[in-house]
Parts: sequence; structure tokens; C-alpha cells
Amino acid sequence: MLARPATPGVYVQPVDADRGAVRSLRTDIAGFVGIAERGPLGVAVAIETMGQFESVFGGYIAGGYLAYAVRAFFENGGRRCRVVRAASGEAARASGRLRLGDGAIGLTLSASSPGSWGDGLSVGVAPAHGADTLALPGGSALATPVADTHGMTPRAYVRLRQGPVVLFRIVAAVDPVTRTLFWVNPEPALRQSWEAPLAGLDFNLPLRIERVDYTLTVRERARRRALRAGRAEGARALRRAAPQ
Repeated sequence: MLARPATPGVYVQPVDADRGAVRSLRTDIAGFVGIAERGPLGVAVAIETMGQFESVFGGYIAGGYLAYAVRAFFENGGRRCRVVRAASGEAARASGRLRLGDGAIGLTLSASSPGSWGDGLSVGVAPAHGADTLALPGGSALATPVADTHGMTPRAYVRLRQGPVVLFRIVAAVDPVTRTLFWVNPEPALRQSWEAPLAGLDFNLPLRIERVDYTLTVRERARRRALRAGRAEGARALRRAAPQ
């Protein structure tokens, strides 16, 4: 604390700068770079157990010694390391495309990381029950009043049924106050290229609208690795499938 002078004036009192405490840094964190079955390329990932390594980089492979080196590290008392997966050139990422409904909308699925491991992935798609509602009279090709908008969201992929007529559309906008589904956005500045008016329907007859949901099952070499249930949305056509 500075001493307080007893007389008026300007005084200069030097004060030592606070250098702060010296923090200790760990020096026992090893680093490994090598070829792995899968995982991010060129990114250092902190690993503390062999189980963590296998969940990110896969198991033991021929011609790649990274998994063996990391296992030896932990077996000899190591507690934490950073692992970098390396590959020559640009490894390809396995991907595939699935068509939904009438084929107008599809899901593009790709493996979570590059490498031939993705060739062993398979994806099964099964429809699941989603939200549904009934259209009320007075609709048009641009908008449809409905009994309830619960579960209906903008960009949701829906199926419209009226007798033998079945259509698939993407919801452009939802007004929960007036309980209206819009097939063409009422705001011109917000309209998207995929928006389209309804055709082939009688808006004075009963019309059922169902949200299209799907269950995706991801298998790696016939072993189920992930199960995802969710809705298909027009602006979210990209889904990544990978073992979890």
C-alpha cells in the first residue's frame, strides 16, 4: 500500500509490477502421428483411454501401427496423449443418396471422416409416424388452413392425401395464429426455389396432411452402430452417417 504524504505536492513512488504466479505445465503428454482406420485428418485429438481412441480412430489395421503405439503408451502408465491421423494425398469420403417420398427430395449421407472404412457402412431407412392434421375448407394452391399446426414447422417435408391423390411438398411457412400452412411464402423476399403451389387437389374436399418422418439405421459390416429418428426437412437434406 502506498504511503500517504502529509504535505501537498506531486510525489512519485515506484511500485514493483506483479509478475503473477508461475503456473506449472504438464510435460508428460505424448503425441502420436500415424495411419488409422478412420477419424479426422490432421487434427490433434486428446485421448485418455484406449476406448476413446477406438471410438474416434477405429481399431487395429494392417499396415498401420498407430493403434498399437497408443495401446503400448497406456499399458506403460501413460495417462493422456494427442493423436493425429495422417493420410497420403486426399482420401475420399464414402457417400450415398436416398430418395424420399415421390423422389423429389433426397438425403445425402456421407461418412464422418475420409477413408475406405466408410465403404463398410450401410444405411437403412424406414418411414415413421409423424404429426398430422386435417385441412379446412377455404384453402388455395398457395396456403391451406388446418385444424392444428402442432408438429408442423417451416421446411418440414409433408405428405398430402386426398382420395387416390398423394402429393409431397415442403412447408414454406407456418402461421400458428391463423393455423395456416403456406406452400409459397407470403413474404416475397423470403421465397425459396423449391416452393411450389399445390396442384390436382379440390380445396373444398377433405385433405389430410402428414409430416414425413424417417428412422435411419447405420450399420458397419452388418453391426448396428447408430439409430437416428427424425423428420425430413427440405433445407436439411444433408445427413452424416457414422458409427457412434
